[in-house]
Amino acid sequence: MTSDRRIIQLTVDTDRHADLKQAIEAILDHPLPEFMQLYSNDNGYLAIRKSLCDWLLIGSTADVSARYEALNKLLFGAAAIASDVSDSFEAFENVDPDSLVSWTGVELQNGQAKLLMIRQTSVVAFCIGGRSTVLVPRSYQTILEF
Repeated sequence: MTSDRRIIQLTVDTDRHADLKQAIEAILDHPLPEFMQLYSNDNGYLAIRKSLCDWLLIGSTADVSARYEALNKLLFGAAAIASDVSDSFEAFENVDPDSLVSWTGVELQNGQAKLLMIRQTSVVAFCIGGRSTVLVPRSYQTILEF
């Protein structure tokens, strides 16, 4: 990710822990998105639900840091965890739509997020303001050319 971006992975079973869901949403100041739905605001902050119990919170260091600290206080000893995974991903920003289609067979629409497979590796792609970003795990060794 760029130096002014942080990615936090939030893991919680909101079906089993509805009380935590409400408290988390109060800290985040937005509802937790449903599966592969995208929440974004005008500051460039966004949240994506990538599985039944996992969300990615992405934004500026200042914006996400405050939320991360508050989440850690709330979740201490709870059946949930918030982890800084910023160093676990490489962000390919402003991905050319034709390149994305050639790599994945998927064309993203504005405000859309998807889990995609590129060469047997699961990646998260989202489109905000007509610009696509693909988050690729750093452990993925092949160099992608978008």
